[in-house]
Amino acid sequence: MNSNELLTGCLVDGAFGIDYQAVSVLEIARDFGFWYHVPPEFQDVYDDLLYSSRSIDGMESAILDQGGLLDYAVDWLNDHVAPDGYAYGFHDGDFFFQSDEWWNQDV
Repeated sequence: MNSNELLTGCLVDGAFGIDYQAVSVLEIARDFGFWYHVPPEFQDVYDDLLYSSRSIDGMESAILDQGGLLDYAVDWLNDHVAPDGYAYGFHDGDFFFQSDEWWNQDV
């Protein structure tokens, strides 16, 4: 492998549960600077999830619903971190970083 190749694959296994998965995806985004970009309407949920409870109990809709914090974080990763031809996303309950070719394959 040369230094120009990207490591792709499953980043978070969904088998560990949604609490683990939500925290892990947000930690990945945080490590790339997402905490500077959390919208004000999600700031309390983000802080509680990552730095206090580490559980989505009582916050499910703010985190998991379409347009929620998790969607926002994944969109942010794709807009600000993923290079052209690659994307972060969920597939079959797991969280991946893969090439567009992988995402578009017929399975």
